[in-house]
Amino acid sequence: MPFSSSSMQRSFPYATVAGIASIYLLTAILKSFLIPFYRSTDFDVHRNWLAVTYSLPISQWYRDGPWAPSQWTLDYPPVFAYFEKVLATVAAGVAYSTNSDNLWKMLDPLAQDAVAPQSVVVFQRLTVILSDLTLIPGVLLLCPPSGVFTPMKTLRYLGLLYMLAMPALLLIDHVHFQYNGMLLGVYFSAIGLMQRGKVLAGAVTFTLLVLSKHIFAYAAPAIGVWLLCNYCMVTRFYQPGTERTFSFRRFFGLVAVVLATTTLALLPIIYNGELQSMLTRMFPFGRGLTHAYWAPNLWALYYGADVVLAKLKGLPGSAFTHGLVQVMDPTVLPPVRPIHALLATVVVYLPILTGIVRESGRPNGSQRSLLFWATMGTSASFLCGWHVHEKALVTVVAP
Repeated sequence: MPFSSSSMQRSFPYATVAGIASIYLLTAILKSFLIPFYRSTDFDVHRNWLAVTYSLPISQWYRDGPWAPSQWTLDYPPVFAYFEKVLATVAAGVAYSTNSDNLWKMLDPLAQDAVAPQSVVVFQRLTVILSDLTLIPGVLLLCPPSGVFTPMKTLRYLGLLYMLAMPALLLIDHVHFQYNGMLLGVYFSAIGLMQRGKVLAGAVTFTLLVLSKHIFAYAAPAIGVWLLCNYCMVTRFYQPGTERTFSFRRFFGLVAVVLATTTLALLPIIYNGELQSMLTRMFPFGRGLTHAYWAPNLWALYYGADVVLAKLKGLPGSAFTHGLVQVMDPTVLPPVRPIHALLATVVVYLPILTGIVRESGRPNGSQRSLLFWATMGTSASFLCGWHVHEKALVTVVAP
């Protein structure tokens, strides 16, 4: 049971600071060799986001206009935008101290170079390497308080090495260019805090994570039901046996913490009248069922079957095999709309939620972890969700 006394012990063996620093530095050196490698258009996306958040008021962050002519519009939630603004402020400080015209131009959405200069590449690559530091507390919190077959210190070292040198993250973050390692570190911290009984701190962390990258909302139903069953349901011990009762105090406290965190994070957006513009950017249903590069999920099989059927019938294939990002209907099979993707996700997700409820009454130590259920929920959403990116698979395989 996640809230037994053994799981809340504070005196369990941590990996040493020197060992942690050594692993991080070794992997950082490895990542530094990838700085001159190929980078995708996501590099230019984040470069423009630095300029938008630094040079423009919040009222223009999520709006198209002559003030931001780039096609790489900001479409992440506000907490990530605040993170970009912090990075941009650091870049401005570096530009001021080094008198770097290239960094100053990077922060101007109207003056950016078509091809990023080397100084800009180095700066942005280093921000990804440094942001991977969040993986350290995430892994340490996620590791169980005691090892069964492996000494605890070794287990923590292996977990850190696995995440900091994970090939998928090396390719996606340090070659392609994204910040998934940083976000996964926050995700692991949220899960680890909840599993250790620090539920309110974990709820705040997870809420901020979803408000940084909304793809992590895939795990929200599983986490929510788990908290209802394992935090809001309180086991009381009596002489004849035990009794499980629902704690409204815990429930309303949890809801209040989540709502307060969400309100504070969105307050600047709401104050500037940008909530609708932000939501439109975050949920662009007009981009179609699949991304340009199909995610390996149900809809890839569906579209693949349509291609085969069209060939067998001698019909021209649909343009969704041409790498376009827009709504396109299959040639033979019925079209899929957002409501269909939602219903498919619900159907696959429901057995997971049922499993959480059934396990909640088991004896201590016989339940599967919150991380397991959150990963299952993320998998269900990845398999059936609307316009899922292929890179989102890292949120499934990393845990």
